[in-house]
Amino acid sequence: MVCRSCGKKHAPSLAALLDLERVAQRVGRIRRHTLVPPFEALLDLARAAEVYTASAGEFGKRVA
Repeated sequence: MVCRSCGKKHAPSLAALLDLERVAQRVGRIRRHTLVPPFEALLDLARAAEVYTASAGEFGKRVA
């Protein structure tokens, strides 16, 4: 088990992916109760996806 701050320091793309998964699950739970998720939840999901994409891009640059 790794703490969140250590995960962000040593594996930022993995930490961002876990955040994306957490937000996606939350939006999925909201979706079960309403026809359309609240706009704020969709913005949270978009933000988490952008953070993951940016961190995954940085990882690719470090490896190459």
